[in-house]
Amino acid sequence: MNSHSYPICDNWLLKLINNSGNDSLIGTSASCESLLDSFSLKKKYKIFSYLFKKNALKKKFSSFPSPHIRTSSFLINANLFLDYLKDMTITSKEDAWEIESGKKSLTNYFKRKNLNIYVVNSDGKKFEENNWKLSETYNYLNQSKSIISDKHTRKYDSLDIKEKLISQMKVWGE
Repeated sequence: MNSHSYPICDNWLLKLINNSGNDSLIGTSASCESLLDSFSLKKKYKIFSYLFKKNALKKKFSSFPSPHIRTSSFLINANLFLDYLKDMTITSKEDAWEIESGKKSLTNYFKRKNLNIYVVNSDGKKFEENNWKLSETYNYLNQSKSIISDKHTRKYDSLDIKEKLISQMKVWGE
């Protein structure tokens, strides 16, 4: 769990543990959002630096959909996690983004090894990738089944209906 996150339901850790295994990546939320597609030009006079950065991101990130477990909170076997990290150097926020949703993300590592990847919601139900959105844990409906609150779930909660629909499109495509 990162420093912007905290539990918002009872027995939150038990719900994760009850759905875990030595061969599982258990997330409290997931997304299909692509950093590559979400990266936008903020100031027109910075067009050249934007184009340069966008081109550099193409090497590390896929276009939408980019399904991944959000790394604000997850449960994983320590040995699997250390094996994943063994050849990595993490020195920047971009490195952290790459771990979450890059081509060499933690989720993609688990997929390549044919390991289990689930999202667990506050009901204690686990969801496979094709149903992550239905877990109602991140940027869908009212996120009413979240286990963990983080700065992005709180931001979504503060949006009006129109803004929530736009955010939902970025994350889930519908």
